[in-house]
Amino acid sequence: MLEYRNPSTPVGIVSGATRAHETVQLTSLDQMLEQEIGMQSTVIIGNSASFVFNDKMITPRGYKKKYGL
Repeated sequence: MLEYRNPSTPVGIVSGATRAHETVQLTSLDQMLEQEIGMQSTVIIGNSASFVFNDKMITPRGYKKKYGL
């Protein structure tokens, strides 16, 4: 993935979703493999517009650009 994406691309990792032991990690593409990822993990890799704000991964929908807002 690092061949095609910026190393600072945000990555969200959710493990054990909806379970008592659920964990959420925010990292970057170049640091992703340093995190614990297992069979109960969902990995979400952001796109070129994704960013982290207040410990949340945000990907704008594009309406601002589409409608000139």
